[in-house]
Amino acid sequence: MAHSKILSFKALIRSLSKSKSMGKKIVYAQGFFDLFHIGHVYHLEEAKKIGDILVVGVGSDRFFKKRGGRPLFKEKERLRFVAVLDCVDFVVLNDAADAIGAIKKISPDIYAKGEDVKEKATDPSENLYREIKMLKAIGGKIHFTKSLPIHSTELLAKLFDIEPKGMSDF
Repeated sequence: MAHSKILSFKALIRSLSKSKSMGKKIVYAQGFFDLFHIGHVYHLEEAKKIGDILVVGVGSDRFFKKRGGRPLFKEKERLRFVAVLDCVDFVVLNDAADAIGAIKKISPDIYAKGEDVKEKATDPSENLYREIKMLKAIGGKIHFTKSLPIHSTELLAKLFDIEPKGMSDF
């Protein structure tokens, strides 16, 4: 059942310690997953292929709102979107502005991100740069998936012929 995949960090860490003791490779992916689409599916399927256990962090509503006013779907719904995927083993709500704390707690072997954000990996002002720094400190590696570069913000703009607030800044 999909709901049994959604865990607190405490329960997740307990479950992962058993998997790690058996030599399982842990992959962590994170996103907001609002307006869930096929690009998300491809990204997570590819992430699963590079390890044994796929943990997906879903960004909380509180931090999504700081990025532009959405989400369209509340965090509980977005957690369920991700949990129903066969390729996903565990889902956790990340109530932080970045994945640094989650990476530190989970200590994944691999952190999966879409290759469309690869340029952020070398920019110290970007969260991804700091996330990778933490990842390396715990002995993990980054993997950029080659999934479809689709973004919910762009889809909304096309669907409704609008430019979301702040999009012109990008």
